[in-house]
Amino acid sequence: MSTLMSQSGAFITAIVDWANDHGIGFKDIVSLGNKAVLDETDFLEVWGEDPDTDVIIGYLEGIDDGQAFIETAREVTQETPIVLTKSGRTDAGAQAASSHTGELAGSDRAYEAGFEQAGILRAESMQELFDAAQALSGQPLPDTDGVAIVTNAGGPGVMAADAVGDSPLSIASFTDETRRRLEETLPDAASFHNPVDILGDADIERFREAISILIEDEHVGAILVISAPTAVLDYDSLADVILVTNFEQLGDLDELLAAIDAAGDQLAGVIFNAVRDTALDTLERDAIPFLESRGHTVFGVLPHERELAGVTVDELASELGAQQLTEGSSDAFVERFLVGAMSSDMALRHFRRSRHTAVITGGDRAEIHTAAIEAPGVDCLVLTGGQQPSGSILGKAEQAGMPVLAVTMDTIRAVEQTEQVIQGGRTRNAATVHRMQTLLETHADVDSILEM
Repeated sequence: MSTLMSQSGAFITAIVDWANDHGIGFKDIVSLGNKAVLDETDFLEVWGEDPDTDVIIGYLEGIDDGQAFIETAREVTQETPIVLTKSGRTDAGAQAASSHTGELAGSDRAYEAGFEQAGILRAESMQELFDAAQALSGQPLPDTDGVAIVTNAGGPGVMAADAVGDSPLSIASFTDETRRRLEETLPDAASFHNPVDILGDADIERFREAISILIEDEHVGAILVISAPTAVLDYDSLADVILVTNFEQLGDLDELLAAIDAAGDQLAGVIFNAVRDTALDTLERDAIPFLESRGHTVFGVLPHERELAGVTVDELASELGAQQLTEGSSDAFVERFLVGAMSSDMALRHFRRSRHTAVITGGDRAEIHTAAIEAPGVDCLVLTGGQQPSGSILGKAEQAGMPVLAVTMDTIRAVEQTEQVIQGGRTRNAATVHRMQTLLETHADVDSILEM
């Protein structure tokens, strides 16, 4: 996962908003401010020793102790990439940085030289910062600086070779064995040198074959794949699709089969996630054999684990900035939510079929409040619009042990934030991410997935 440090609090706010929209999370976020006690070097030391930090990114306006920072960064970048946006490049920017945090920006050339010595990548924009972070996060560092280029169009391949040549990387020289295998596999008109031009009529299988051969070349540390849209290649079809779905009963297969039809030829297989013990027999006895009889691969069945399924009511209240009106069971887990925009009779039927659910509704919907309190599968009531329920409703909730949360935002915004909190809760810290990784390795055919 990525860690982030910034001297600008507003920059952090903007980054978090952008990251939420793109489904990106961080292990740690640190606002350095004026660095009264701890500075950027202190955090580099900690993150450099953290096995769960894949890449360190940051926004800096100046560095207090340049020598200590460069020495620490040089050690850290041996294992963990560092990508920084350093402002104050121009005289105007340096003056603005000084007035912002009191930081003396220093010579930009000195920073550039120091970053290069330490192996720090410098990003010139927030977009470039995140492009680099996404490319490096979760990826191993290359064993060699040799880059192989695979392309179905000559021009972009030449441009990519120029870009590699302008960088500290190099165009990989293939071994004789690699060239021999390429010649045996690709059409005669293809280019078997680097860049490897697999021609404009290349289909997905030709891309896959070329990449598989190059991965095994000891001189290749990274592969750059260029796909120019052509009449014979659907660009989107370069990606295989793995459907991840829940399962509680055989009726759930209807929705899964619809998704399988939508995926078409891109479908690689299915993973069943968060399957409870009560549904496991039906899944293994009936559902999986049915799917396999239709030619669909099931890569694994991941069991339900409470700690990974959602967030506690306390965590939900904190993230929503909610006022907790009743005590209830604040350590209960919320795995999903329902919106109480329906009649009371329909609400009661829906709520009774749910489990570990938060009901989100207006603070003035007493009949929905009552239905939620009476439903055994509802663990939390979120009231929107800043309106307080009646004393009678609060009394019923207290008696039933139901936590009632009140927020000032409207229902639409509350739904959006609750969805983000519940989904983000599954990756809320390194421990849960590590547990998810262990579940995948134990209960899914990860090797087959990676070989696709």
